[in-house]
Amino acid sequence: MNLMKELLEQNASLKPPKIGDIVEGKVILKKAFAIYLDLGVFGTGVIYGKELQKSKKRTERIKNRR
Repeated sequence: MNLMKELLEQNASLKPPKIGDIVEGKVILKKAFAIYLDLGVFGTGVIYGKELQKSKKRTERIKNRR
């Protein structure tokens, strides 16, 4: 078994998120059409389209980091 596979199996926090998972991240940038999030080792996440429209009330209070 290779080392990376073993590490991923041992540490659940290193498993990449799947479609439908709820994840947390720091807001990098908020635009009218998308919110960009820093997801750490998993890279950048983007909320847009239906998901952004569904969560409009929750995302209104999010501000860009400067």
